[in-house]
Amino acid sequence: MFRKRAFYLCLFAALSLAVLACGDDDKTDAASTPTPTPEVQRATTTPTVAPTLTATATPTAAPTPTATPTPAPTQAPPVATQAPTQAVVQQPPPQPQATQAPAPVVTQAPPPPPPPPAPTTASVTIDNLAFLPGSVTVTVGSTVVWRNGDQFPHDVTADGGGFGSNTLQRGDTFSTTFSSAGTFTYMCTIHPSMHGTIVVN
Repeated sequence: MFRKRAFYLCLFAALSLAVLACGDDDKTDAASTPTPTPEVQRATTTPTVAPTLTATATPTAAPTPTATPTPAPTQAPPVATQAPTQAVVQQPPPQPQATQAPAPVVTQAPPPPPPPPAPTTASVTIDNLAFLPGSVTVTVGSTVVWRNGDQFPHDVTADGGGFGSNTLQRGDTFSTTFSSAGTFTYMCTIHPSMHGTIVVN
């Protein structure tokens, strides 16, 4: 590339010199030529070709690349990094949890037994050689009253001797109270065919 450029520069310089030389010759010939007569022929000048200069390019030695020493990497001294101090978060003391006392279990008491029926008074009429009614049901503590309405005398005597009356004339009464439950049978000792029953609940 360098040689071509040198060659072209030399060729351009030679051509420039040739052109300048031709111009000077034309001026000289014009000054020395006498005034032509009407029939004087125009002089023809032959341009002189300047010798061609051949530019010889001198080879220039290419610069030898110089090895640039690569600097050895400098090792940075280790930097001691201090581990971050872990912040100690003090936990608040545990608060005692309020334990809820179990709700008291309400035990429902069994309902009280129904009160015993109130004592009553039952009546038995002695008439026509019979106890009317022949069977009476009462509660504990009740009283049974016998009244003789017959024209004959009668008595009231319990089987087994639990209770008994004297001889009852027409219009007389006899009563007894039953303090315990059970079935009690009775009769008239004057007329053994007459019987009656008292049921106590």
